[in-house]
Amino acid sequence: MTTVHGLNSVNGYSKIMTSGDRVICVSEVIRDYIMQHYHISPKVIRVVQRGVDMDQFSPEKVDREKVSSLRSKLGLDGKFIVTSVGRITWLKDYETFIQSMARVCKNTPEAVGLIVGGYRKDKAEYFNSLKKIVSDLKMEKHILFAGNQEDMLSVYALSDIIVNASLKMGNMGRTVVEALALGKPVMATTFKGLHNLIENEKNGRIIATRDINDLTDSLLIAMKTPYREDAIRSSIPAEYTLHHMVESILSVYREIV
Repeated sequence: MTTVHGLNSVNGYSKIMTSGDRVICVSEVIRDYIMQHYHISPKVIRVVQRGVDMDQFSPEKVDREKVSSLRSKLGLDGKFIVTSVGRITWLKDYETFIQSMARVCKNTPEAVGLIVGGYRKDKAEYFNSLKKIVSDLKMEKHILFAGNQEDMLSVYALSDIIVNASLKMGNMGRTVVEALALGKPVMATTFKGLHNLIENEKNGRIIATRDINDLTDSLLIAMKTPYREDAIRSSIPAEYTLHHMVESILSVYREIV
């Protein structure tokens, strides 16, 4: 049995990962991708979403002292925090996030865009281009590049809204589910496999890709929407939980044993 986790380059090594008696794909997008590029029967493919540990990512597990400490460390006391999480790469479309935040901050001066994620050295050019956008927009006081953070529980907890503006979704968008599990509204572009996660007004808003106006409007609406933490958390379908993932993988093993 093999598992395909991402939209890997089409080559001999990747082909090996599609040669199992059963091939688990962590999203429908990846399933369609390997069927397009390799001679593989759909009969051997099983889609099993990467599950989030709902016990770990729970409001009850949040250490308020750690959250307060991180907030102060990042200089975010008294701020309305809009967070985008993920490796700094063009696929995450941080340009749209930054430009939308520039518009949001004109209406809400206390708003801050928090970008959590690192970048590879060979991707430094893209990171520097983002910093230039921030400088050109005079948004240095409103956009914070926080790098990688170990305590993601506290990152989500101190955030008011989470944004995922990805242009392409290979896996199931774990950060989206983790944020929802903490009861945080999410603004996200939607892809096959994520279409049943975000419901406008209930737990966030679906946004169009590369659309500054749409993200800006969605953020301004979300900032005025009285979301309920418990309702957001309970909106997560069972298929995105760790328990469901484990049971599904065991079921696949039973098919071939």
